[in-house]
Amino acid sequence: MSKLSLVLHVLVLLLVAAGVVALWNDVSAIWRVLMAVIVGVVVGVRLMPLADWLGPAGTWIEYGAALAGLLVVPVFALLGIDAVLARVGVDPVSPTAGLIAGGAIVLLVGRISLEPFWTGREIPHPWRFAAGDVVALLILPSVVIGLSGQLNGDDKKLDQRAVVSTLDVIVLRADAPPNAPATSTLGEWRIRTWTGQVSGDRISWVGGRQPKLDGQADADRVLLLLPPQSDNGAVGHWMALADRVEPRATLTYALLRSPDAAQLRAWRRPLSSVIGRTGGAIALADLGGDTASEAELGLRAATQSPSAAADLALAVAHRPVLRFDTHEPDPRPLDIDQLLATGDISMCEGGQKLRSHCIQVHRGADLQTGFNHLAFDTHTLATAHVASRIYVHVTHVSTDGSSDINAPSLIYLDYWWYLPDNPAHSGSGAFCGPGFDIGGVTCFDHQSDWEGVTVILNASDAAGSPVAVNYAEHDGSVRYSWPAVQRLWEQTGAQGLAPTGALATRPLVFSARGTHASYPVKCGRRSCPRNAVPGIRDTSALRDNPHDGETPWAGNTDAGCATICVAALPTRRGGAEPGGWNAWRGEWGTANCVMGIFCSSAEPPHSPGGQPRYEHPWCTSGVFDIIGVRFTGPKPVPPCAPRTVSSGAVVPGRRLLALGDSYSSGEGAGDYEPGTNTPSNTCHRSRSAWPALVAEERRLQGLPSLACSGATVADVVVGRVHGQAERLRSQIGRIAGDPDVLTVTIGGNDLGFRSILVHCIALNCIRHYRQASGDLLDAKIDALARRLPDVYRAIQAAAPRGRVVVVDYPRLFPNSGPNNPIPNCAANGAITPAEGNYLNSKVERADVAILDAAREAGVDAVDVSNALEGGELSCSGKQYINHVSLHLKLLSGSFHPNADGQERLARVISDRLAALDR
Repeated sequence: MSKLSLVLHVLVLLLVAAGVVALWNDVSAIWRVLMAVIVGVVVGVRLMPLADWLGPAGTWIEYGAALAGLLVVPVFALLGIDAVLARVGVDPVSPTAGLIAGGAIVLLVGRISLEPFWTGREIPHPWRFAAGDVVALLILPSVVIGLSGQLNGDDKKLDQRAVVSTLDVIVLRADAPPNAPATSTLGEWRIRTWTGQVSGDRISWVGGRQPKLDGQADADRVLLLLPPQSDNGAVGHWMALADRVEPRATLTYALLRSPDAAQLRAWRRPLSSVIGRTGGAIALADLGGDTASEAELGLRAATQSPSAAADLALAVAHRPVLRFDTHEPDPRPLDIDQLLATGDISMCEGGQKLRSHCIQVHRGADLQTGFNHLAFDTHTLATAHVASRIYVHVTHVSTDGSSDINAPSLIYLDYWWYLPDNPAHSGSGAFCGPGFDIGGVTCFDHQSDWEGVTVILNASDAAGSPVAVNYAEHDGSVRYSWPAVQRLWEQTGAQGLAPTGALATRPLVFSARGTHASYPVKCGRRSCPRNAVPGIRDTSALRDNPHDGETPWAGNTDAGCATICVAALPTRRGGAEPGGWNAWRGEWGTANCVMGIFCSSAEPPHSPGGQPRYEHPWCTSGVFDIIGVRFTGPKPVPPCAPRTVSSGAVVPGRRLLALGDSYSSGEGAGDYEPGTNTPSNTCHRSRSAWPALVAEERRLQGLPSLACSGATVADVVVGRVHGQAERLRSQIGRIAGDPDVLTVTIGGNDLGFRSILVHCIALNCIRHYRQASGDLLDAKIDALARRLPDVYRAIQAAAPRGRVVVVDYPRLFPNSGPNNPIPNCAANGAITPAEGNYLNSKVERADVAILDAAREAGVDAVDVSNALEGGELSCSGKQYINHVSLHLKLLSGSFHPNADGQERLARVISDRLAALDR
């Protein structure tokens, strides 16, 4: 062997040793032993002349060790090289350069490992094996991971549409309107205001500007009623005024001057009933009183929960005592609104690499859904002259599963803070080096980091000590009971890191260097266990970076914090949904990738509103507690399930909202809601419609129905350009009241329900629709089937915390046998039994398409095809469906369930909803 070969072999051994050392601090003891054994056995067997000792058996062992070495030796040598590069401060290379460099290193190390020095004899075609090693170790894993991501995603280009950032405020007031502009800007919201002065039954609009529904998809809408104190008892009068001005689906708040509890209850009844409006009644003083402008009042009412002010006060009182590691590069959470205002952030479309081609943003309202990531310089953001602030999202959850506000409940103060970088430095930096930089798999460095903790309070003693704290640790959170963290702080002497008396109600949070994972105790070692509870063995395979807590939250003094350092995350629809930048669905940063597969960083995080902890702050992966003087845990917990605040389980107290067409509005049942049976509004929403009856039977809170007779798919998801005012804006654009369950019937009008029946009355519809080229209705149904999954997904996206339940259509005619035709009198015999069978078969085909689409979209479905059996359109017996008029005139209610049919549908749907929950 030449001296050069000897030097190369020794160098490879040293690099393997360096790779072992690089990984040593990131894994637990058992994995360290396992790693040492694997490397030692592979290298040791390769150094021994087993062929000379054992003959043919030894030769095969050497060959096997050589092949195993092709996997082990290049991996650890590459780790060693990357660790050395990270150690000396070499900047990360591009994904392309990293892939080339990593491939070259694996190729050479693999070839060297096959030299006779190692095995006693050389394996045939060593360069081919080394090249295969490059494919197996570098290219194949990345391709598999990348293709998996492509297959699991829909890869569709989104419409470029701004997040909802416009608010229409309609005000009815008895006193003189203030002198204020019709359009104003507050924060990231553009607010348009219409003011009507009420005098008796007369409404005079300021400037002659009367509000109209214009169908703007990116606008929320709220109606404010500001009666004088003398009208605090005139609920009916002001509700009638509201009905004249806005559809009942518009979010409505009565802002009362000095109301008593009884008056608030009286106003809240019509503002939260199945045939009333959605909203509530609030004391005007709670939203800022007479000093607040109409725009400010509208914004607070529409975007915040009714308890927003009290919630924020609780969040300030229980805010975490946040501590960073000594070597944390940026120990300063940043104010997002001020950060956006710097103009240092741009939004980019998928695949856009040139930041100059991206669009600069200056506020949350600039963010658009068609752009999927932000672009910025991390150092520029970290050194920006902006305020330091953390955010909070507050959730009230009943502990007994009900929605009763008087029920025992917990309050979750879900804190979030933003840092511009996440330098995890895994494997001493080696895992983000050439050849190992598979983003999110080996390399966890990425731009932006949203981290935090969740403080859990007992609602009956919210100002007292918390019940527990959930510490966000990487992809999950771990819960510690309050007595457990108190004892941990005592045992570790951490009290000195918090202001005097603060730890009675506020948690200490230690943020790990780079990863920013949150822990209840400090750790100053180079490598820290993820579980540091005394007496409980750490079972995690991986370890975390140090978090000694010696650096306080920079830019914040505890005494001067007050409400300055804590702000509510932006919301909309009464606090029920994320709003503004908190609702943007793109990634907060750029993952530097080649071909979407080879990445030198992990994917940046999404906005808090798009993360699981925001939606389900009670979820945790384990619980630590203390019994006496002994710690227990981590107690395993069952899979996370939604609770009252977001569950779609159909139990008493939950909120139900009906969407769709005439089969949900109650067309044909009579007793229509005021304002929905006029020439300007033909939605025909009946008090006897099955959604209202289901809500009553199951003791649900029925939200004002959005279902509208004649509605098509477009009416649900887009709205119309012309026509009746209510139809200008899509149904999903008017969802309010944070529904738990959303029912929908849609598709019949897209198939031409009315025209089909007209043809069947006037002609032989079998001959009309069955053509030589195929059945025309089958083609329409197939086309509808392709559209429906996206419709159901759009509904789910518009109400992400709700449960979507699709309902199909009932059979209209009795099924006739070939030898026993059953006549029907639906149209005085104009529709023959054969035509009735034909129409039944098309309803059945449509129902199958609807149910299949629901399954494809991942939502629930209820089949009512046989619900009206025994009461179909026949000439005798029970009648659940309306006939045409005596003169064969097809009325709007013809071929729709009557009041008895609605009751029958309600019973069937109610029972099947219950079955879905079993």
